[in-house]
Amino acid sequence: MMIKIEILLFVLSFLICGSIQDNILIQNYDQRTDGVVELTQKNFKSTVLNSVDDWLVIFEFSGEDCTYCKDLSKVVKKAVALLKGKKIKVGFVDYMTVEGEKLTNAYGIKRFPFLFLFGSEKENPIKYPFSPASAEDLANTAEFLLKKPKAADGQCGKDTVQNQKSSTYELTDENFEEVVLKCEEPWIVNFYTPNYDLCNQFTPHFEAAAKEFKGRAKFGSLYQLGSSVADKYGALRVCTVKLFQAGSKNRQMPVDFNNGTHSPTISANLIPWTKTALGAKLSAPGINELTSQSVFDSKCKDSGVTSCIIFFSPKPDQCNSDCQRNHKDQLKDMAAEMKAEHWAWFSTTQGKQPAFEQALGIQTYPGISAVELPTKTFSTNRGATTGTKLKEFLKSVSSGILPSKNLPSGGLPPVKASM
Repeated sequence: MMIKIEILLFVLSFLICGSIQDNILIQNYDQRTDGVVELTQKNFKSTVLNSVDDWLVIFEFSGEDCTYCKDLSKVVKKAVALLKGKKIKVGFVDYMTVEGEKLTNAYGIKRFPFLFLFGSEKENPIKYPFSPASAEDLANTAEFLLKKPKAADGQCGKDTVQNQKSSTYELTDENFEEVVLKCEEPWIVNFYTPNYDLCNQFTPHFEAAAKEFKGRAKFGSLYQLGSSVADKYGALRVCTVKLFQAGSKNRQMPVDFNNGTHSPTISANLIPWTKTALGAKLSAPGINELTSQSVFDSKCKDSGVTSCIIFFSPKPDQCNSDCQRNHKDQLKDMAAEMKAEHWAWFSTTQGKQPAFEQALGIQTYPGISAVELPTKTFSTNRGATTGTKLKEFLKSVSSGILPSKNLPSGGLPPVKASM
């Protein structure tokens, strides 16, 4: 008799516990009113994997022990309303059910709750990186991660089809070694956190720098939360920027922008900082004689330089050999000092390119002009022609504060060929 009573009590307790768990599940989500779909091993493929919509899936534990699961459900239900109309659906998997346990184990999930984002590549879901503090955090981050541009591919990102609206690459833990570390070119990497005010304010400066240094350095963004690469390089503060210099990157540590911290005001210094940082590893540019149209075109038109610097030295009868040598040394010093600029350098002598002198308004010697072929504008030094004054002129060109004039309607005249 006692044995029968014990068996009866066990069955009753099992039924009661099952009923409690079902009640807890219903308390967390009501599929009819909350818009959160219950997912199981049976319906997961047809509902999520074969869907054209993106999915935010919460793997959770419906027992009393998971109090955070219940708290999270309140955030999730509010996030559903914020995501309405954005083609992001929300579902939950209950580990306490047989079918839910199978599905949870299939994705190797060991802790609860756990959030996955299933985007266009359903076979490669995105792990939601942190515990959302609010419905807004959850909705905004989910939308951001699902709309991220495709990650860079190939060494130096050469196989990447870039978004035409951006000059930067999307980096991940998986592609970082191939795209960045194995690349001989320098990389500026922004370790960022989405929907964070400082990062949002910094983004336009980062995009502007990427356009400014196109052809000289590559710019990439890496989502830092949960990133092993961010952890390896100590990029733990929000929106940390680091320069990985040209050459072998496994033998050198990256350089921090502003010691790893910045504010919206400091962010504006990114372009001058990049110039200086890149220039530290550059050799002084060579000085080309202005004697060939093809050389001029290859250096000034086809290489993507921002300015073409043309130096006009005095005639030999007005400047002896020592004088000429001094001018050449002066020009080399200026080129070395401004090596961080993406400029091409040319030299000629008064009278050898008269059409150039006229087009650029050269009246005193030595004279110097900065020509920007992309914008069809130029600036020419006026006044004193001492070494100090010429350097001041070039620094003004670099800072962009110097007034410029439009080139003649036909552009620059052809280079007069000479030996």
